[in-house]
Amino acid sequence: MRCYVGLEVGQEFNEFYRNLIVDVSERFGLERLREKERIPHVTLKSPFEVESLEEVNEVIDGFCSKVEKSWFGVYTFGDFEEEIIYLEATPWEGVYRSVDNLLRGLKKVRDISFGEYDSADKIYHVTVANGDELEGRFNEVMDHVSGLNLDYVIPFDHVSIFEKMNGKS
Repeated sequence: MRCYVGLEVGQEFNEFYRNLIVDVSERFGLERLREKERIPHVTLKSPFEVESLEEVNEVIDGFCSKVEKSWFGVYTFGDFEEEIIYLEATPWEGVYRSVDNLLRGLKKVRDISFGEYDSADKIYHVTVANGDELEGRFNEVMDHVSGLNLDYVIPFDHVSIFEKMNGKS
């Protein structure tokens, strides 16, 4: 099965995110965005293939039992090459060390693959929309969301394994 490890964003931010998706999809007529039903999260370990989640669960359970309390701040939108719009998740003190510890634990799982985005030093983010969901309206959507005031804090307290089904999570 194809999975990835992410941080769930918490109820308050999840509600904001859901409302943002509804607003953007209705305002710009983006049906694919609304239909995606993306689970808002901060990816900590990019997608990988495993036959069983047993070892992965053990690593995550061990990690969660001793992770230091920390947070991400969400204050602005960003983009990757005018193809993906995201909410930037700014790590607070301790996050880099925690993610590095998680990734070191996951490296011990047999047959798990690691790529260029599997490090603690990356752009943490919550994806809002990607190219096909934006239907050629990147600039309009980015102009709209850039005007929104953001001041959210996401606690680093709920790490989960997400399964990708047919390219969807």
